[in-house]
Amino acid sequence: MQTGLPWRWWGLVGCAATLLTYSAENYPDRIGWDFGPHHPVFALAWWGAGELLDVFAVALSPAGAPPRGRLLGRGGVALLLVALALVAFVWSGDHRWLADDPIATRLTVLQGGIAAPSFAAWLTRSDSDGAFWATILPWLVLVPVALWRAVRRQEDRSTRAALLIGLGPLLAVTALACFQLRAWTVVDALLLCLVPVLLAPSAASSRRRWRPLLLGMAWLVALLFGFWQQRPVRDSGAELTLSDLEVQGLVERDLAHWLAQRAAGDRSVVLVPPDLTMSLIFHGGLRGVVTLFPENHDGVAAAVRIASATSRNETLELCRSRGLDAIVVPSWDPFLEEFARMGTGMPENAFVEVLHRFALPNWLRPWPYGLPKISGREGLSVSVFAVTTEQPESIAASRMAEYFLETGRTAAADAMAAELRRYPANLSALTALAQIAAIAGDREGFARAADELLSRATPATLRQLPWDRRISLVLVLAQARHRERAVEEAKRCLAQIDAERIRTLTTGTLWRFQIFCKSAGLEVADPTLRSLARELLPPELRQRL
Repeated sequence: MQTGLPWRWWGLVGCAATLLTYSAENYPDRIGWDFGPHHPVFALAWWGAGELLDVFAVALSPAGAPPRGRLLGRGGVALLLVALALVAFVWSGDHRWLADDPIATRLTVLQGGIAAPSFAAWLTRSDSDGAFWATILPWLVLVPVALWRAVRRQEDRSTRAALLIGLGPLLAVTALACFQLRAWTVVDALLLCLVPVLLAPSAASSRRRWRPLLLGMAWLVALLFGFWQQRPVRDSGAELTLSDLEVQGLVERDLAHWLAQRAAGDRSVVLVPPDLTMSLIFHGGLRGVVTLFPENHDGVAAAVRIASATSRNETLELCRSRGLDAIVVPSWDPFLEEFARMGTGMPENAFVEVLHRFALPNWLRPWPYGLPKISGREGLSVSVFAVTTEQPESIAASRMAEYFLETGRTAAADAMAAELRRYPANLSALTALAQIAAIAGDREGFARAADELLSRATPATLRQLPWDRRISLVLVLAQARHRERAVEEAKRCLAQIDAERIRTLTTGTLWRFQIFCKSAGLEVADPTLRSLARELLPPELRQRL
């Protein structure tokens, strides 16, 4: 029986379009059962939705309906096809394409790159007036008119069918756009599909030809307002400020360069949120574990397992299996936490939360990365953790204390002092205690730690220290005015220097050591290594040399 609207054709055409899209994206290499947003199961669900709508239309038709059993059979099969998508989604366990994506919080179609957690959060911001109206005006102009004409009995059947079929996905994507700003670009594309239907003459509008003209003028005004928002802004003499996206882009480029400088040999493999992965690959030539591209299914699975792991031994094996060199946790991109939620029901015990609390296993070493100084954006932070061989607890605690001191977290460094006192005869622990006392202004504590350090620094104990901890010891001895011992040990360190060891030094330690060598008349003999030691410093410290 012919229904009022061609829902069956709508379902069949949608099913065919989805299958063609899936084939174009995946044939011939990636045809399989891997679940994703264009999977054939969604094509069947679309077909089922069209059949279900047609069943309702036939059942409610005043012209009568076919036998009840036949109608119920069609409805049952249609429900089964729709439910199949939900069952497949739950069964697959692959929900990465529904995860909180930082890119989804960005509306980049307008100048300045709007970024906000949701549409409501963007609306309440003080800088949202012009951009907000440029985004919402086309919707306000077209959708109310389309809804009114779709329910009017005076409209001809073909116009109502076209409007209802167009409004269905448009309203669904509009609901999504309230949570993800990126969806507004899809809303605009769907609005363009409504424009020809609304502006085309119909039997109902033949008597009032001014209505399509008025609607067209309103649409033109909305478009011109959007183009006005895209106009180049001239320099009015006022200080220009960077948008959030511009600041993030600047930090990401600097971070990529910083990591690439510290990569020894082949490109380093890093675990970072997917969006940051692309930036580090492009700007730093690094290798990343995870992106959200369908072909990176193994990388996503590995990232979920690492981020959600609750056993330190398991996490170490996972990191080694992926050849990880570093893990980076940026404050502005919580996608690693999203991976932890996807992989475990207890994210508070997940590995990512261990990183946030700095309760690190002995095979991780924190690296003090200094963000570019940008006024008004001091809240941004990046935590970098190098994957190393397992360290003795005294060495790990000493390096952690030095990290806290270099990043300005003096309270956390003071808390580490209790842990370091568990190793009263350890040179690395004594060096860190002296550094903590020096920063705190505790002269007596510094002198006591330095004297104890001097008495225990024998050739045998020094040989047991890692090279970077011996450099820190040199700096403590120099600060304690034991210059001869400091110069003597510095010469030994310079004799053993190489590129890999230079890269193990933190930025602050590397700079202070070069300052000390310059004052003592020492220098790195190899010009290549000497150049590398300077290049690893930020420009402002390099100039001070």
